Amino acid sequence: MRLKNLLLSLFFTIFPIYFFCLFDLILSSEFLNIRFRKSTKKQAVELIKKGYIPSFIPTELVDKNFDSFSDNNLYPIGSLPNKDSFLCDEGYGLIKYKSDRFGLRNPDINWDRAFNSNTIYFVGDSFTQGFCVEEEETITGRIESISQQNVLSLGFGANSPIEYIALLNTIVNPIILNSSSLENDVVIVFYENDNIKENKKKLNLALSANNVVRQFKNKGYRPSQEYVKAITNTIYENYSLEKKELILNLQKQMQKNWKSNNLPYQILTMYPIRKRIKFLFKEYNEKQTYAPSISKSIFFLSKICKGSCKPHVIFIPANVAKYPQLKINESFFINYLEKKALNYNINFIDGREVIDTSLPENYSAQGDHLSPEGYRKIADLFIKRR
Repeated sequence: MRLKNLLLSLFFTIFPIYFFCLFDLILSSEFLNIRFRKSTKKQAVELIKKGYIPSFIPTELVDKNFDSFSDNNLYPIGSLPNKDSFLCDEGYGLIKYKSDRFGLRNPDINWDRAFNSNTIYFVGDSFTQGFCVEEEETITGRIESISQQNVLSLGFGANSPIEYIALLNTIVNPIILNSSSLENDVVIVFYENDNIKENKKKLNLALSANNVVRQFKNKGYRPSQEYVKAITNTIYENYSLEKKELILNLQKQMQKNWKSNNLPYQILTMYPIRKRIKFLFKEYNEKQTYAPSISKSIFFLSKICKGSCKPHVIFIPANVAKYPQLKINESFFINYLEKKALNYNINFIDGREVIDTSLPENYSAQGDHLSPEGYRKIADLFIKRR
């Protein structure tokens, strides 16, 4: 009798918890997200069969091959140059593009135009690169279309302020120093996750790395032969680009992330409840301490543009309706960025002026980046406030 009562008690205690987990996962559309991720993988496999390759992330390249890049005093700033590549899918189809001569996402001809025309240089992470929308819907694509001015995106997924410094040091600064135009703009785009743990080795390399830009017969800019050789050799020697191997790696990645793609596992392990508990014990950045590379990148921007270009700092707000735990730290971070920017006479643009974080239309349906509408608002805000 006691055993029966105990079992009944356990049932009526645990069953509501599991029911809540199931209800929460349905409400958050997690089961649809799982199906979506599997569909994206199928799209990626089809693109690989057609000759496309995944984008190689600079931060991962330098983390895994630091000694090789350090020996050459180079910092990776893009993926493989001039390759049909694919990025991501957050509800608008798997985005594909051809990388430019530096392994970045730009119309390649823009590097030729940069030599004799006023150019806007955008430094940043995945938001600057345009995750996960078509080229004409990115911040840089829309600004170029409206302003009819040459624009170059120096952004890449997973970049941090350390990579921003590397980009300013190895690409932007050499170009600005040799530019005859005083009408260039240089922009750093920040996001809430830029306050990362400092890596002194990477920071020192970013600050000291050789520039990778070469002027080509008064017609444009090219990457140095040393850089092209280093980035190409590193990728080909450490990663297989054979179609079968790329597909196999995709499958391994899905298997590695099996927990996030398994609805029964998330229910049985009470993932929705664990997520909320983690939020309750989350430590807010009340002391407002920030990685030195953030301040260094803003200072470097001001130094480069002293009398030679117009500097800007843009902040893109996170989806705090989806991640409410970010709201307090984000406010602290914005205040910090604005103070630093104003100290160096840099134009500060707060994306919250146009991005209402409570409106789903500003963010992608299947991810954390902006929607085409959200990117449009940021681009239009820059044009208005520059």
